[in-house]
Amino acid sequence: MRRILSVVFSLIITLCCLSPVLAAEDAGFSDVSPEDWFAPYVEVCVEKGLMQGTGEGKFEPERELTDPECLTLALRLYDLRQGGSGTLKTPPAEWSVHIESWWRNAVYTYVSLDDPKGFEALLWFIIDEDGTIYCQYDGFGATQRLAFAQAIDRAAGSMDAINEISALPDTNESAVLRLYQAGILTGVDEMGTFHGEGSLTRAEAATMLARVINPSLRQSFSVPSDAVFAPFEENGRYGLKDAAGTVRIPAQYTYLMVEEDGFVIVTDQKGNKGILDTEGNVVLPCLYPRIYNSPDEEGLVVVGSAGDYASPLHYNGKKGMINTLGDVIIPLEYDFLTPFEGGQASFLRRSGEETVFGHLRPDGAELPLTAEEVAQDDPLYLALCMLGLIGS
Repeated sequence: MRRILSVVFSLIITLCCLSPVLAAEDAGFSDVSPEDWFAPYVEVCVEKGLMQGTGEGKFEPERELTDPECLTLALRLYDLRQGGSGTLKTPPAEWSVHIESWWRNAVYTYVSLDDPKGFEALLWFIIDEDGTIYCQYDGFGATQRLAFAQAIDRAAGSMDAINEISALPDTNESAVLRLYQAGILTGVDEMGTFHGEGSLTRAEAATMLARVINPSLRQSFSVPSDAVFAPFEENGRYGLKDAAGTVRIPAQYTYLMVEEDGFVIVTDQKGNKGILDTEGNVVLPCLYPRIYNSPDEEGLVVVGSAGDYASPLHYNGKKGMINTLGDVIIPLEYDFLTPFEGGQASFLRRSGEETVFGHLRPDGAELPLTAEEVAQDDPLYLALCMLGLIGS
């Protein structure tokens, strides 16, 4: 159960991997079987000189890619789509940059573009005011899928749409939608989820590149009508539509957010929050200014009275628990309170100089703890640390 307001490509690839040219007869890899889902995509990329092996007869399909590698691939694709051979520009001998030599062609190609817009998210270098180029940081983490998708969209240019997709479960980014519409992407699950913050493997990159180069590899796909819900605004109020544009929740709330667990958090005109489902049915009436979770294993919701933000206790109004009918089950007298999980909830209550904390049972009985008894995986532990009541 998600808590709403509080509770939550390899470092360097070898030079030969980034080489712009590869003979077709060298395309066999010991770790790519003809039965592998990515095999036809790897073959296309190798034949076009977009990618090659990593040495010792391997392709390493599961290796994650970094920004320099992904920008190199996107720029090669861009050159191919512009009628070139997919070869990056070679800088003149007098061109000097303060970065390693195997990046030079990619950097020079990028700075030579008349319009570099669309590749910025993959940049790993900075250009000083005098034109000097420096490496932006020492190490490279895995490239995010969103950054590579934006670069591929820019590199590919116009492509025919074969899918009617106007929204996705987790993004409405225009570059991503165009790739879904063109059959380049289909998502990481049957719902079409994009997962833009996830990393990108060599196999996944090869798939995207090959589908751009060879239209016969593009995929027909449709997002299930109940997989995507998008908030909309009318006259300063918010509601919810599904992927087909059908209104599920009329625009009558001052705030609306679809949570990962499928519930919809809304705020009415009085400032009180409630919970609906994606059909517009009321799960919890708008009764309190704060809501901290969807119904937990006991069917209860932690709610809070009004108050200013005060980390780590989130809001300094008091908290309690109500059921979906609005009945108060745990009185609003706690400063810190978690949903029930595994038959217990964690609480903290302050009164003057006294602070009491521990666990609650579903019947409301308190089981106080000492600081030494609070386990590090208990939600209480971090709160106590931040209040200076435990740890260092």
